[in-house]
Amino acid sequence: MRAPRLLALTATGTLALTACGGGESVDTGGGGGGGDNVLVAAVSAQPDQLDPHVTTAYASFQVLENVYDTLVVPDPEDLTMQPSLATEWSTSEDDLEWRFTLRDGVTFHDGSEFDSADVVYSYNRIIDEELSNSFRFQNVESVEADGPDTVVIRLTQPTPNLLERIGSFKGMAILPENAAEDLDLTTEANGTGPFELESDPTPAAPSSPPTRTTGAARRASTASSSATSPSRPPR
Repeated sequence: MRAPRLLALTATGTLALTACGGGESVDTGGGGGGGDNVLVAAVSAQPDQLDPHVTTAYASFQVLENVYDTLVVPDPEDLTMQPSLATEWSTSEDDLEWRFTLRDGVTFHDGSEFDSADVVYSYNRIIDEELSNSFRFQNVESVEADGPDTVVIRLTQPTPNLLERIGSFKGMAILPENAAEDLDLTTEANGTGPFELESDPTPAAPSSPPTRTTGAARRASTASSSATSPSRPPR
């Protein structure tokens, strides 16, 4: 399993991607600002939050797609679903049960081991709390672990596109078990993806936007101020 790299975001809408020790180096092309093994990349806007099961913001997923993994991922060439955290899967004869074998040796960025409990927790969280992607599980009857390396998804009816539903984007990311209780997922992330989040990229409370004053209003304000303000004492 590749070593994670650090992903730091600045308030100006840029990403600083830093390689952790032991992983492949990141070629910065000799560009400035990053230092050794640091890649600085622009993003479209600041993320609104970092909970992949809740946010629908494009800017958030520009970050989260580097931090989290899904069970399967679309092949960039033909969009067929390929292994990711799951290495293989099979279906029952009636197509109502899917069994996923999980990848060995995967760890989250905090060093904890990935296993079936994390998948069960992540999917049941989306279903039970009716989060933004719960519709993708509309045909799911249950998600259960069969040992640490196998997850079983049982369906109420055959769902040929189940892989696309669980792997087509990072809103279906796998979080560590009890992540919502252990972390503030609006500002913290702990995934298995190629980059580790180093700092909170979400914005502070927004300030009031500047207001535009017309020329007439400025003149009226100036006149009013001149009429009512006391004279400035001589220095």
